Amino acid sequence: MYLFIFQALCFAVSTAKAAWPYPCDSVRCHSKLPFCRIQRVDCFTSPCYPVAVCTNSPPPVPSVCSVGGPVINANMNQIKCSSDANCPDGTYCTGGSCCWTNPEKPGSCPRQKRSYRKIRVKRCGRPCSIDSDCSGNQKCCLSGGCGHICRSPVIEQNDFF
Repeated sequence: MYLFIFQALCFAVSTAKAAWPYPCDSVRCHSKLPFCRIQRVDCFTSPCYPVAVCTNSPPPVPSVCSVGGPVINANMNQIKCSSDANCPDGTYCTGGSCCWTNPEKPGSCPRQKRSYRKIRVKRCGRPCSIDSDCSGNQKCCLSGGCGHICRSPVIEQNDFF
């Protein structure tokens, strides 16, 4: 009984940390439609994730997306966005395009330090939207006055179930 509960808990923790796998990773397109793209679909219920489709339209190079190309609509046009709310479930808005969401990196963002001194010039780190925008093990964290920037995570033992 205890083993089953522990396994269920581990499964819940591990799946909560990961995003859906990139749909094109499991698709093989043929020579007439060689490019796999992610396409928005219409659903009656949420969540409504985009699906992989084979097309003759290659993703733009360079892509604003860290994984694959931008999400397309039924007319094979790139979906434009100004915020995540304009994008299908499982995607995010970056550079005016909807892109597939990558898994979250382990750890948590460090606590923001409060500073009561006036700082004339504040140096901000590398800007980001999601963890995959950051190199190595760095995470995309909110930083007071700088928006989201890449920072080294705080790793706790239970982050590695």
